[in-house]
Amino acid sequence: MKNVLYILILALAAGLCSCTPEPEVKPSIELAYSQSDRVEMASDGEEKTVFFTSDHDWYVEVPSDAGWLNASPTAGPAGNGRIKVTAEPNMEGEDRAAQLRICCSDDAYVTVTIDQKVYVPTFELEKDSNSISAAGGTAEVNLFADIDYSYEIKADWIKGTESKAVRKYMHFFSVDPNPYPEPRTGTVEFVAGKYRLVY
Repeated sequence: MKNVLYILILALAAGLCSCTPEPEVKPSIELAYSQSDRVEMASDGEEKTVFFTSDHDWYVEVPSDAGWLNASPTAGPAGNGRIKVTAEPNMEGEDRAAQLRICCSDDAYVTVTIDQKVYVPTFELEKDSNSISAAGGTAEVNLFADIDYSYEIKADWIKGTESKAVRKYMHFFSVDPNPYPEPRTGTVEFVAGKYRLVY
C-alpha cells in the first residue's frame, strides 16, 4: 500500500512539473550593423532600403502627417528584414523629417529618422532684357527650367509662342512697331509656383 501511495505521489509531482509554463521570450528588434538610424533622402525624391533583424513578426508605423513617405512591405515575419522607403520630391518650401518605427510589439521597436531637404528647382533666364528697334522685330528668350511653368505677357504689343526645347526653353516674342516718339517697355512674367522671373 505504501509503495502504491509513493508511486501516486511521484506521478502527481511529475504531472505538476510538466505543466509549468516555459518563460515567455520578450520580443527583440534591432537595426542591421551597417544601418544608420538617420536616412537622408534626395530633395527630388528617392528610394532607399532599411535593414534590420527581429525575433518576432514585425510591422511598420509611418506617421499620419508624413504623406510624402511610403514604406513597403508594412509587415513581415521574424528574421532578417528589409523595407523599401520612398520619399516624394520635397516642394513644400522647407526641409522636412519623419520618424519611421519598425515594431515587434508596443514596447519593442526601432526608430529611423528620414530627413529630406527642400527641392530647389532650376529656373533662370539666360538674360533679362532685349532691345528691339522702333520698327519692331523678334525677341528671343532662353529660359532654363526643370519644373513646369507658364508665362504672362504684360503688353498688348508683344505676342508669344510655345517653348521649343525640353531643358533650355526657347521662346520667341513678336514685337509690334512703335508708332510713338518715346521708347516703351513691356514685360513677360514667367511663373512656376512661388518662383517668378520677369523679362
